[in-house]
Amino acid sequence: MATECASHTRCEARISSSFVLDEATLKSPRTLGVFRKNEGRLSVYTFRVWAPRADSVHLVGDFVGWEKGRPMTALSHGVWEYQFTTEMPIEGMKYKYKLFSREKSFYHADPYTWQSESAEGGASMICTENRFHFQ
Repeated sequence: MATECASHTRCEARISSSFVLDEATLKSPRTLGVFRKNEGRLSVYTFRVWAPRADSVHLVGDFVGWEKGRPMTALSHGVWEYQFTTEMPIEGMKYKYKLFSREKSFYHADPYTWQSESAEGGASMICTENRFHFQ
């Protein structure tokens, strides 16, 4: 399922007193959001989200299921990551993050997505390249 990417630009991670990253991470243009890397005939999609107060985070969506999804791995500074390897492209498929804490759980759209569905559903859509070029 191929879709055109939205024409807005990806926001850079903002630093606040509660979000401090090491220098190498700050210099990386690919810290948060979803990214694709091709390895032969396989595509590896890396999903990263900042959720410093979550006890656990799951990736849910069309390609991993909406109920349980897949548990993400906690990295440093509140960043969570999941890598999904596939032979079939998953561009255009919908996803969200499900955050869990002691008190509650809730769904969270990816604030670094290039594209999302209408406000009613609010899911992010996988789009790993921006096809819009500013002139």
